Amino acid sequence: MTLPMSLKNLASYLETSAESLSRYFRDFEAKGWIERHRRKIIIKPAFGEEFK
Repeated sequence: MTLPMSLKNLASYLETSAESLSRYFRDFEAKGWIERHRRKIIIKPAFGEEFK
């Protein structure tokens, strides 16, 4: 799944700060759950498997 929005827009949508979201995303990237490429956030299947 790909979220075609910037980190700032997603943070606004989730009513949090971009800085907080960025910290979570760095952790998620380290775990291999997501990839970030410019304004796209790619959610990998491993993310869904973690929460089954």
